[in-house]
Amino acid sequence: MLAEVVRQQVQEEGQSLVYDRFSGTGFYRNITVRQSARSGQVLVNIVVSPMEDRERQTGMLQQLAEKMVGAPLSPGYKVHAIVGVENSENSESVPALPVSHQLYGPGNSYSETLLGCAFQVHAQAFLQVNTQMCEVLYQVLASLSLDGLTAKKLALCFSRTVLQGGTEKDAEKKRQT
Repeated sequence: MLAEVVRQQVQEEGQSLVYDRFSGTGFYRNITVRQSARSGQVLVNIVVSPMEDRERQTGMLQQLAEKMVGAPLSPGYKVHAIVGVENSENSESVPALPVSHQLYGPGNSYSETLLGCAFQVHAQAFLQVNTQMCEVLYQVLASLSLDGLTAKKLALCFSRTVLQGGTEKDAEKKRQT
């Protein structure tokens, strides 16, 4: 699986490349894996501290991405995109407009469907990772509303700040173009 690929890469390259937040040294800061049980798409976000040797940095990220793409995943899942993100800040939070590098795939998001609406979820987006529970949450919140707010409208409202939204028909049009 992907965790084993990362573990092997670190063993090959050396433990000193793992970021130490107290000393501010190292390369690999964190890796986020997001997936959709509905689309089967997996998005990998590799956050690193930028290196002075950009060629080495690119090579290391590409090598890790190639291994991840070839790694076995649970049935029904496939790596859709891998993005390398640079974070030169002391904080573990990724900057609002980070320097990112497309390492694999068509973009920096994966497809998700909530309450019949199709979304492209980005690595930094805030979204409940359990899609079914997210839908339940939206339905419960909508049921408490006195203004006729539906769960679908609520999902679209929340999505405007963190997702690129649209309907299933919009997503199909994008796939055809």
